[in-house]
Amino acid sequence: MGYDEELIDKIGDHEDTEMETDPEVLARHEEIGSDRGFNAFGYQDQVRSVTCYECYTMLDVEGTGEAELYRLVKAGNVLLEQERVNRKPFVCFTPLPIPHSFWGNNFASKVVPIQNARTVLTRSILDHAMITNNPRYVVTKGGVTNPRELIDGRVGGIVNVTRPDAIVPMQQAPLNPFIFNTIQMLDEDKEDTTGVSRLSQGTNKDAVSKQNSAAMVEQLATMSQQRQKIIARNFANNFLRPLYQLVYQLCVENETDEKVVELAGDYVEISPAQWASKRDVTVEMHLGYGEQEQEAQKYLALHGLMSQDPTLSSMYQAPNQYKLMSHVMENSGIKNVQDYLTPPEQLPPPQPDPMQEMQMQMQQQQMQIQERQTALAEQKQQMDAQMAQMKLELDRMKAQQSFAMQSDNLDLKESQLDHKVMVDTAELEIAKTATDVRAIASPTG
Repeated sequence: MGYDEELIDKIGDHEDTEMETDPEVLARHEEIGSDRGFNAFGYQDQVRSVTCYECYTMLDVEGTGEAELYRLVKAGNVLLEQERVNRKPFVCFTPLPIPHSFWGNNFASKVVPIQNARTVLTRSILDHAMITNNPRYVVTKGGVTNPRELIDGRVGGIVNVTRPDAIVPMQQAPLNPFIFNTIQMLDEDKEDTTGVSRLSQGTNKDAVSKQNSAAMVEQLATMSQQRQKIIARNFANNFLRPLYQLVYQLCVENETDEKVVELAGDYVEISPAQWASKRDVTVEMHLGYGEQEQEAQKYLALHGLMSQDPTLSSMYQAPNQYKLMSHVMENSGIKNVQDYLTPPEQLPPPQPDPMQEMQMQMQQQQMQIQERQTALAEQKQQMDAQMAQMKLELDRMKAQQSFAMQSDNLDLKESQLDHKVMVDTAELEIAKTATDVRAIASPTG
């Protein structure tokens, strides 16, 4: 090989420099291992520990002018393996990522200074309590017969003195009252820095009171767990998902047994290793139980909205309702959806509802009654019109008959008058010619 050996040697020298620091880093653990007292610690080559490195770097081994990814396994300056690969089989994760940086941050770097300060204050409280319970004494010279009796801390021990005021407890400075306020301030600072509060851990007794409702406490707990949920989601999406994809790809690439699958109605033997470049797989990460219930409530609210909206109800059919309710039951922890919901394609044809049929029959009868009432009303109107016409005709005939009778009476009277005039005239003539005049002519007859 050509220049690649020099490059690999440089890489090996760089790794050797790092390897030299490894014993210093692990020095604190070399006396607590399982082989303590039975290890030669590298004084013989047979038992010397050698660090083996698996490196991935871009190299132009073939001199084509294009660098490719290679896997190198080396121990010291000895190259053990060299293999061209398609990917780096590593998935990295940091709980608090920093933009445009591989190395992120963590809670320890944020909390360690606060925790160290809290440890110092807590230790001072404990030391002060110990000194208060076991104070130092001021002893008058010659006032104690045997000074060893003061050193003996037995309960109920006897100390022989020559005078009553020979032993006096040494005055100690009182505990600074601001220590507890400082500890509380550090706890609050830690909660503000990490975003993890005592409320989310259920240890804050002030959160549960008559003034605070259950919904408000739950909302505060959810807000306090926001950063934890973000870290869990990043862990699932940025670490577990690509990790499972790489595991699946590794299994597919190294599968040696052929499998029989059904293709276009025929059974074909295929090699799973050919699926490496044409795989179709997705990794689903489920949420926690609390978030699953929230998702279920969100789907139920969506179901109510789409059912009540007349515009959306036409687009919200049985298959859509079945899928939505399936998601609601799965998020609620019910996995056997088929036991409670029947798929729309398996439903029998819809049968007429007896109540609806009865209602339709009653509506038809009401319509028939209304039609009959309308017909009777029309007939009544026609009969009323005919009666009115006949009444008019009868009144007209009565008027004609009355007029005819009046006319006949007038004619009769006129005839009678003419007849009387004629009789009177005849009588008058007879009276004129008669010899024996006995008749009396009267104009009135």
